[in-house]
Parts: sequence; structure tokens; C-alpha cells
Amino acid sequence: MASSLSLSSDPATQLASSSKNHSYGSQNPHHHHSHSHSRTPSMPPPAPFDQGHLLATLGPEGQHALVAHEKTLDLYRANVKKTQDPSIQFVFAQYLISSALATPTDPPAPHKPMTAGQRSHDQLRAMKKSESTMSSNSNSSTSSHSVPSLFATDDTTMPTIVANVNGLPAPARPTSPTPSTVSTNTHTTSSGGGPATPAPVNSRELLLREAATVLRKLADRGYPDAQYLLADALSSGLLTNGRPQLRESFGLFVSATKHGHAEAAYRAALCYEEGWGTASDVRKAVQFLRAAAAKNHPGAMLKLGVACYYGQLGLTNNQKEGVKWLSRAAEVANEIFPQAPYELGGIYETGFLDIVIPDPSYAAQLYVRSAELGYAPAAARLGHAYEMGVLGCPQDASLSVHYYTVAALAGDASSMLALCAWYMVGAPPVLAVNTVEAFEWAHKAAEAGLPKAMYAVGHLYEKGIGTQRDLLEANLWYVRAADSGDERAKARIKALNERPVNAVESTPTVNATTGRKNKKDRASSGSSPNKLKRAESTVPGDFDKDKDCIVM
Repeated sequence: MASSLSLSSDPATQLASSSKNHSYGSQNPHHHHSHSHSRTPSMPPPAPFDQGHLLATLGPEGQHALVAHEKTLDLYRANVKKTQDPSIQFVFAQYLISSALATPTDPPAPHKPMTAGQRSHDQLRAMKKSESTMSSNSNSSTSSHSVPSLFATDDTTMPTIVANVNGLPAPARPTSPTPSTVSTNTHTTSSGGGPATPAPVNSRELLLREAATVLRKLADRGYPDAQYLLADALSSGLLTNGRPQLRESFGLFVSATKHGHAEAAYRAALCYEEGWGTASDVRKAVQFLRAAAAKNHPGAMLKLGVACYYGQLGLTNNQKEGVKWLSRAAEVANEIFPQAPYELGGIYETGFLDIVIPDPSYAAQLYVRSAELGYAPAAARLGHAYEMGVLGCPQDASLSVHYYTVAALAGDASSMLALCAWYMVGAPPVLAVNTVEAFEWAHKAAEAGLPKAMYAVGHLYEKGIGTQRDLLEANLWYVRAADSGDERAKARIKALNERPVNAVESTPTVNATTGRKNKKDRASSGSSPNKLKRAESTVPGDFDKDKDCIVM
């Protein structure tokens, strides 16, 4: 779904509006991995400062025509000042924020003192006098090297400094500090008794302040896109030094909703549901969800459909309405909201009363669409379908491994374990047996917290499949699996503790294909029964017994 913030024909803006959203920072409480709290894009990607993307087109002869980014920004600013068109001013604010996000925040380079040979006699004498004065007043002075914070609240000169640097009139000083109209503690420096000059402010901070000024003016004039973008930036803490301003952002979301902004309505619904910046009110959350869904917002339709079908948010006995909203959401699903086809596919896979007739083939089609959009559970479901030949899918090892790999790379632990099983048994000629690869996938799944994978890793360590044989590591993973409720692991722990073992032997080598270790040159030392050590079992033939690791 195209972003509602694409208000310009500028190619950079059009590209930005179609890109996938990234949250401003980890402090953003509106950023969740579940489908109910996903977000649509609201911010362009960082602007390229080096203009290297133009060099291939212009060639060596045209490089002299390139203007520095700072000069381009000045020209852009000068043109914006000549118009009162809110859409142009809004796109300029977007560009300022994207430029700020691309601006490095490196600290200022430390001052390098001059050597005695570089200073004149008068300079040395003045410096000694200054040092003496500073040492006597060290308890009452501030550091001249402190970098001013953009979001301090007790300075009166910073707005003027920002305005002069950016070429804009100084904003009016607010009667009381707010999250987006705060100023900074500007430290001053002086040399040789001259007038104090303000310390330099990071250009990123200047750009963010200028963008906030433009957005706030537009928001005060009732421009909904500016209200939403300002609310989004405040909720993430972008404009307030990482401190989310949820109450103010909630008010702006509601204001933008009144002007028909679908994304703002969706975000306001989340605020009401979670109590972000306002009291939790499920009924109002549903009202705002319906307002956003009526404007075909994919996230709102998805969340409303799930809530209706499964009886969430106080909506009961609304399965028919839930299927309707999920069907509409599946039609406009995108990479940001890819879950609707998967949710609808699950309903069609099993059916529901006389509302939905079971249709496994259509369910598989929905899973494919969701998987193509990058939704890991859908890819995992398809991997299983092609492995077992269900949902009307033929048994196809290559497609099964493909979809399992897609899901595993997206972090699905069950798919990682499924890949372990595939690499253990192989599928010639599509997939060769590779126990080392199998061990790696099992280990990743175990680290992701899957109990079955923890048991599998313990088994692989115990038998030395795909890795060096290590009974101590095997026992540790069995313990983790047992603590997670795996009954097989409890039995293996008991068996290992009752088995007599040798002391540590020479490190065996592992065959990359079979996972078996060479048994040559293994030196045995004294044994210690009933005590677990990094050692080989003394039970004859135990290595060959049960050699195939059952991981599923």
C-alpha cells in the first residue's frame, strides 16, 4: 500500500515512500514484531551525502557539475521559503529528517595543544594566567569541551543560533518547554579575554530541530501528514534525545485521524489498546481500527479481522466479519503486513462451520503469497507441506528445503530443525548428506530456544555426529532440554550418569560427510565410573548403535 505521505513528484521522495519502514530507534514502543503492531513506512531513507549514485550517470566529465550536499540543502531551503504550499514544506521536512539520519554523530575532534616552540612569549604568559584563573574557579565553571545537548530545556539562545545557521527566522520561544520545542544548554568558549562564542552544535541536531519547527507549524495549521509524522517522530524519541513523548504523540495521532489520515487512526488504535500516552480503552481502540480499516489500511484490516475471528478486543461471535476483513487484508498485503494471507490460509485449511468450506489447495496458495512477502511461518508451513505432500502439494525435496531455508533465515526455529533433519538424511540428487551442516542448523535452533533442538544437539554431541564427541556438552544440552520439558532428554541424562566413562582421550577427527570420527590412536587412561567427563564411552559398539540422530 502506498504511503499517504508521498506528496511530491520528486524521484527521491517517490523512492522513499515505497521503501520498507525502519523504526527510528529501539526506544519506540510502537514497534513490535507481531502482526497487530506493525507499521507502515513514514520516513524516507537517509539521503546520500556523497552523491556517488550520480557519478556513474554523469561520468568523469560531468563530476564538476555536482554541488555539495550542504549547498544543495541551502538552495532547497531558499526555494521552500518562497512558497506557502504545505505539501512542499512537508516534503522539505521529510528531507531534513532523512538527511539528519544520514548525518554522522561523531564527537568533535579533541583540541590539540600547541608546543612551546609554536607559542610566542606573550601567548605562553597569557595561557598561564588563564590556567591559573581557571584552576581557582574550577568548582563553579563548566567544561568548555562539553557538547551541548539538543534537548535540554533551559536555554534562550539556541533557537536563534539554529535559525541563523539554517537560514530561517528564529522560532518563538514557548511559554513552557514541550518535547519538540525545547532548547539546549549552549556552553561558550573565549580566548584571550575576547567575547564568548557559542560552541558548535552537531549538524544532525540542527537538521532535526529545523524539521521539527517546520512540522510543528504545519501541524498547527491542521496539515494531517505533518501531524502524523511529528507524532511518529515524538513517539520514537527522535526529536527528544531518545525519550518517547507518548502523550503528545497520541494527541497528534488523534488530530490527524480527524482529518482522515488512515495510518494515524491505526496508530491511535494501538495507543488506546496498549495505553501509550492515554488510558487503555479497548472500545475506542476498535473504533479507531474500524476507521482505519474503512480506508483500506492493511494493518487495521488484519488486526480487526483477527480480533473478530478469534474473539479479541471484546469482539465475540464475529467470525463472519473476521473472514471478511482478513480477505480484504490479504488482497492488499505487503512486506510490512504480510500476515493476512497466512491467517486466512489457516482458516481455509481447516474450515469453519458453514462460513468457510475447507479448501487446502486455496490455503496453500495463500501461504505462498504470504511466504513471498517474507512471512516466516507461512514459509515453514509450505516447507512441511512439500515435505509430507499435504495441502495438495506434491512431495518435493527441493521446494521443501527451499521454503524451510527461507523460514530458517528469518529466524524460525522449527524450520532450522527441519533443515537439520534434511541434511542428516539427504535427498539425492537434490541434497547430499552433510552432518556438519545438520549440526549447525540444530545448534541454531537450540540457541533459539526450541526444546526438541536442544535434545537433538545433545544427541549429536553424544554420538559425535557433525561435531567432536563430547559427553559433557551432550549432558549440558540434555539438561537444558529437560528443563524445557523434553522427556527424552531426562532419560538420556539418567543413562549418561549411569554409564562408566574413560578419562579425556585424544581429540577425534570428524568426517565432514558422515560425521564419524576416526578411532585411531585413542589413548585410554584411568576410568572414573558414574562421573561425567569429556570422554568416550567404554560400552562396546555404542558408537555404532543408534547412529542415526532422530531430531524430529
